[in-house]
Amino acid sequence: MNKYLLCLFEQFNESRGYNRKDFKSNDYIEEFSCWIKLMKKNILIYQYYLQENQIDLNNKFTKELNKGKYDTTSLPNTSIISPYGQSLGKENSQIYMFQGEPLIINGSNIKREQVVGTYITQNPYSLDNLDFFKYCIENDVDFLLGVFGTITDKDIKTKINRIQRIKSMYDKVSENYETYNGTYIYTIQNRGKELNKTLKL
Repeated sequence: MNKYLLCLFEQFNESRGYNRKDFKSNDYIEEFSCWIKLMKKNILIYQYYLQENQIDLNNKFTKELNKGKYDTTSLPNTSIISPYGQSLGKENSQIYMFQGEPLIINGSNIKREQVVGTYITQNPYSLDNLDFFKYCIENDVDFLLGVFGTITDKDIKTKINRIQRIKSMYDKVSENYETYNGTYIYTIQNRGKELNKTLKL
């Protein structure tokens, strides 16, 4: 099984409070499939939330990080920077911080990221890349980092705490918590040098 699906199974387990992955159980696999379908419904709500917060998803200057086919919020013109980009028909790539500068690694190619536009990601799999968002805050770069799910999930506090650490370090970062139709959303947002606020609601 590929790494991307393993990340999703890990998040599924956390949402249900399960301690192990049981790939031999048909019931377990079926429940995971239902969770993926439910996430698609939550994604639609989250996409609307992003647009309400003036994030123009259908824009190349909006860059989604580290997501794949089943948990992306991207639209056709969203830029994708992700090690799971191939699942979206894009190249695999990833941002790494090196000596205080963001680099894009794509296979054997390494280049400095031209940090412009708005960076987004949601429900991060780990804390590995949160240093990039600290860089965004310190350099006045737009980002919106969020978590969302179903209000009955067992890992809501864990997911919120995962990104709330950044908010606690920087006063200028805003936070927001909302629920809608059984979906919860928590985000932290940095508004830097705004380049692409073209959404019409």
